Amino acid sequence: VVLSVSVKSYAAEKVDNNRDYLIDKLNRVVTNLAPADPARNGIVLRLADLLSDRARYNTMKMTEGPCKACVAPDSDRKKALQYYSQAYPKVAEANKAKVLVQMGHLNQLLGNQPAAVDLYTKITTESSDQSARSEAFLAIAEIYFKKSEWGKAQSFYDKSVETSNNESKGYATYRLAWAHFN
Repeated sequence: VVLSVSVKSYAAEKVDNNRDYLIDKLNRVVTNLAPADPARNGIVLRLADLLSDRARYNTMKMTEGPCKACVAPDSDRKKALQYYSQAYPKVAEANKAKVLVQMGHLNQLLGNQPAAVDLYTKITTESSDQSARSEAFLAIAEIYFKKSEWGKAQSFYDKSVETSNNESKGYATYRLAWAHFN
């Protein structure tokens, strides 16, 4: 049992070190790249993804207790949001909705619900990506659900359930039932 815990701890530490190293390296690369360099956008998106992931991981670590080595999750989320915003105009049309979903999630986690709703609404009105639309409807419904605005939540849960290619249909239906109950 002790060996198993040691191996897991070592593996987690190695992943953390590799991710931190990669974030530092990509930060240096982005700083030195010309704004018009065609490789820049891909690197900026990867950096935003890594920062988002580190924020998620550090949030989980901090729930276990004090974490001296953890970077403040909100700091990473703000940086990631800046990078996504910077990269968004040059993202391929097929991937724009996915970037907007990620930006919406980051805004939610930072407590900026109005900005998150605006981003999700943009997806629901402009995107043809059914999976992203469903996720956006569900995210808006969750925001209203948490505010105890049951009627608005129901409307968006319904839209999420009705959207084709819905990976979260079961969850949306479950939450819809709770919204009706409340």
